[in-house]
Amino acid sequence: MREPVPAHHPGRTRRTEDQLLRTTRSPLFAAVCLLATTVLLGACGSSAGSDASVDAKAHASGTGATTTTGADTPTSTEAAGATGGSSAPGTPPLIPQTPANAKGCRTPEEAAAEKTAPDPDPPAKPETSIRVVDDIPGCGDPVTSTSTAKVQYLLKSKSSGKVVDSSWSRNEPFDVMLGQGQVISGWDLGIPGMRAGGRRTLYLGPDYGYGANGAGGDIAPNDTLVFVVDVLSVS
Repeated sequence: MREPVPAHHPGRTRRTEDQLLRTTRSPLFAAVCLLATTVLLGACGSSAGSDASVDAKAHASGTGATTTTGADTPTSTEAAGATGGSSAPGTPPLIPQTPANAKGCRTPEEAAAEKTAPDPDPPAKPETSIRVVDDIPGCGDPVTSTSTAKVQYLLKSKSSGKVVDSSWSRNEPFDVMLGQGQVISGWDLGIPGMRAGGRRTLYLGPDYGYGANGAGGDIAPNDTLVFVVDVLSVS
């Protein structure tokens, strides 16, 4: 029985080339190519006209022709502050920025006069990222990622439900330098965007608090932390 010629064999390649050469020289082949070219050119012109129409409508309406979704698209999560939404586990959310002269804002002087410590409720479920709630907007200077701020704060542990630390109880406001790695990352990420006079509650997952080790006997391993922070001044 005759063995088939392998695809890579020179004899098979030579015969294939001869057949193609004879075919492309025939009048029928030339006529078919001319017809196909005419049809394709007509289709391309129609498609280009359609695309131009779509682009014109998009510009006229003030919208682009491309819709971006995913991480680059702002969504309503913790970034909305008091909305109380949630982001993807472990993903730092966009932290809200308190606008200047927000309705119902509190002055730094009013915040400094506040002597009663708040009593926040721990979340029903453990946090895996950062969730913030702006309880009271501030009227004063904004806090940036590299600001030094004087704050009052209270810390409650979810695992025990107890207050672990409170500057109010000591009557000693705390000066914090943000963006220098001097405090837990939940503060470096969660406090910027506030204004002097404001109050914000931070719900921090373990990656933004004290992690898998916890802290002493007061904060358990992988504990969720609840901070209430009042900003008294910004420099």
